[in-house]
Amino acid sequence: MFYFFRRGDELLRYEVRTTEAQTYEIPIEKPDGTVEVKEFPTARELNVQWEDLQHHLIRGGWWGPYGRDF
Repeated sequence: MFYFFRRGDELLRYEVRTTEAQTYEIPIEKPDGTVEVKEFPTARELNVQWEDLQHHLIRGGWWGPYGRDF
């Protein structure tokens, strides 16, 4: 699942996905094109980080999330 946040002309994209090793990742593509990947061993830890990330972005003036499932 992809999520998008917008702040002015900036766009931030992140994805929630599983890995081949049955762990979880959140790759975050920043407005400058760099990508940061955070990995989590359990779905619970992934969910906590996912919620924290969204709250952090909203407090930082980002608008979203807008989801897109491919």
